[in-house]
Amino acid sequence: MLYPKHWVFISLGTLLAFAAHGAVTTDGSLGHAGSLSGPNYQITPDLGQQRGGNLFHSFGQFSIKTGESATFSGPNSVSNIIGRVTGGAASLIDGTIRSTIPGANLYLLNPAGVLFGEHATLDVPGSMHISTADYVRLSDGGRFDARSPANSVLTVAPVAAFGFLGDTPGKIEVNGSFLPVPEGQTLSLIGGDISLSNATLYAPAGRITLAAVGSAGEVLPTDTDLAMPGFSRLGAISVEHTATERRKVGEAELGDIDASGQSGGAIFIRGGQFVAQGRSLTQANTTGDQDGRGISIAVDRLALSGGSRIQSNTSGTGRGGNINVTATEEVMIEGAYFDADAKRLRPSGLIADALSDSSDAGNITLSTTRLTLTRGGAITSIVWDGNGRSGDLNITAAESINIDAINPDFVGNVDLLGLSSTAAHYAGEIHVSTARLTLIGGGAINTFTWGDGAGRGGDIHITASESVTMAGPQSLVLADIYGSGSAGNAGDITLTTARLSLTGGAEISSSIWGAGRGGNIDITAGESVIIDGSGYDAPSGFHFLSGLFTSGYETSTGDAGSIRLNTGHLTLTGGGQIASLAMNTGRGGDLNLTVTEAAIIGSDAVISVTSNTSNAGNITLTTPNLLIDARDDASGGGGNIADIAGIFASSLLASGGNITLNADHLKLINDAEISSSVSGDEFSKGGNVTLNSTNIVALNGGNITAKAQQGKGGNITVNAAVLLHNATDVKDVLNASSQVIGNDGTVQNNAPTTDLSGSLTVLPANYLDAATPLSRRCGEGDLDARSRFIVQGRGALPLAPDEPAAARVSSCRSEFPTLASTTPPALLATVTPNFDDQ
Repeated sequence: MLYPKHWVFISLGTLLAFAAHGAVTTDGSLGHAGSLSGPNYQITPDLGQQRGGNLFHSFGQFSIKTGESATFSGPNSVSNIIGRVTGGAASLIDGTIRSTIPGANLYLLNPAGVLFGEHATLDVPGSMHISTADYVRLSDGGRFDARSPANSVLTVAPVAAFGFLGDTPGKIEVNGSFLPVPEGQTLSLIGGDISLSNATLYAPAGRITLAAVGSAGEVLPTDTDLAMPGFSRLGAISVEHTATERRKVGEAELGDIDASGQSGGAIFIRGGQFVAQGRSLTQANTTGDQDGRGISIAVDRLALSGGSRIQSNTSGTGRGGNINVTATEEVMIEGAYFDADAKRLRPSGLIADALSDSSDAGNITLSTTRLTLTRGGAITSIVWDGNGRSGDLNITAAESINIDAINPDFVGNVDLLGLSSTAAHYAGEIHVSTARLTLIGGGAINTFTWGDGAGRGGDIHITASESVTMAGPQSLVLADIYGSGSAGNAGDITLTTARLSLTGGAEISSSIWGAGRGGNIDITAGESVIIDGSGYDAPSGFHFLSGLFTSGYETSTGDAGSIRLNTGHLTLTGGGQIASLAMNTGRGGDLNLTVTEAAIIGSDAVISVTSNTSNAGNITLTTPNLLIDARDDASGGGGNIADIAGIFASSLLASGGNITLNADHLKLINDAEISSSVSGDEFSKGGNVTLNSTNIVALNGGNITAKAQQGKGGNITVNAAVLLHNATDVKDVLNASSQVIGNDGTVQNNAPTTDLSGSLTVLPANYLDAATPLSRRCGEGDLDARSRFIVQGRGALPLAPDEPAAARVSSCRSEFPTLASTTPPALLATVTPNFDDQ
């Protein structure tokens, strides 16, 4: 487990101390020593020392019980009130810390720890900095030391760093408290482990800083960052929200850590781990016309669960702030909670949304070693209405990304969405980079735009140096445009990996429902692509096929996108598909497949392009070895669906697409089929089928067609060294016919053909003479006029028992002239391919 399931925030003894114990004493190091009178402690400037704009105070104890207050006062020349606690006891605050100095910032240091109770609050006109540091360093080298007061050097310079000297810094706990600062100011908690339980840190349009350390070093706040160099160990930050209701300012609900406002505040979180549980909310939303400043998190481990969210939204005209997360070890995001008011589940996650009609969402950037999104955990950017653009999602996990268990009420785990009825909203881009990407059980990476506007879907770019594994129905990589009136284009999908596996109904898809163009899918898998089976999704009641898909649905008028695949080995089995579909007036997309080693299309698996009233796309497959096998026992994880296997290009009313296969060895067996067909009127035309093979095209129960019902049949061209088939006539396996007499296409067979039906015989029942198959030496002959027969490897021909083993390569000469000069029937008749062992 990444983190302890429950944090112990506060002990019974501590609670009793809140109720009964309050004390503010000065230690005498800067003036008078003694106890101040409560319950409203007055901390006047004469109790400390002033240097320029700095007013220094030193306390022996500083605790405020329920109903009490401590008020700092002084001249208007004071810019910073800097107080330390030197007595060695933690500060227990359950009352009010107040300052009456206009605009002055307040620093409170106690190395022993600081604990805020349920009734604690702040009433200061400037920023508030709470720390368990041993000292603060001033920008001119001055020092105010709480651990060793004698080492202090008081100067007029502002605070530049919080310094820690030991390996066990004091803790900061905030339990049920509301700690606000004025608009535009900063609230800082800098110490050892930091825990928040049902508490609220609020800096409207300001800045919130949380830094947890576990060793010696200095924390360096700047205007734009929070640096923590030199620490050998960092502390833990925990946020837990179990309350059923949230605090509100006006109508706005506050987060546990909240820097929202007109200009959008900033949140900086630094530590060893950041753990958010329950319904905790860390947010820096933008409500006005200025751009948000966003959220920056740098930890070793980040864990969000139970519906915890880190979000930077915009509801004004300003752009939403960015969310930047760096976790050197791992990020885990899991779970959701049911929002009774909204009547929907809210996932744990990183969220950057645009909620108004003219604003853009911020970007989300995540960098880690291992990322897990499970049980609904999500990373999303959504444009809910208007002409805005969702942000980009940039996700890098050096080792692995695991995404699983989508909830049916969610769209996906990694989402870019544009949701509007008429606006020209745009989805941003998703960039994913890792070694191993796994999407299972409905895990999804999506980008889509919904509505009737002109917005464009976002692109998806995935790089996985080792593997991409997708398994199960609704395990998706999806780039879609929804809305029959939409004019925008769907996003493109680019995936680069060594091995790609889609099984059990997983799919990579880009679809359109309007007038825009479908997105393209570009896959590069250096070693292999496996597409297998189907999966049943119980919530929807549908079966899903595994595959690569581009689609234009019933309401779309745009063209479906194209698919380009480049891999070493391609295996399609058990219902796996690579397909482009245009169901309305758009054109089907092209399929361009390059397989450098071998391609196998097994039972129930197809490669297809289909269109309705427009032309089907074209299919081009280039590989050294292609096997298409439709037999029922071909391997496949999804069972038999239609007992077919093949490559198909079809159109209902227009022209069929062209199919071009470039394969050194091409085999169609057991009713496998390559077909381009049309069902339209006399103006339609079957697509052309072209087979280019430097060796053998073998058809054992397979066939190649380019047919039309009323229109003209397509042309079939075979360019091969040898065409083998087992039909009565070659026309039975090469068919370019039309149902209308005179409209047949042409069949051009540029390969010598061999009818295998008369060459395959039953072996004789008598025993074999063992001497018959022994190798014989080749006779001498004319070396220039005769072709050569090469035997490569030992054991290619049986040897006589008393002869030495054959050389690695030996050559014999045939008695026939070369195949280039003539093609004797006797030579072709000896060619007997083995189909049964495929």
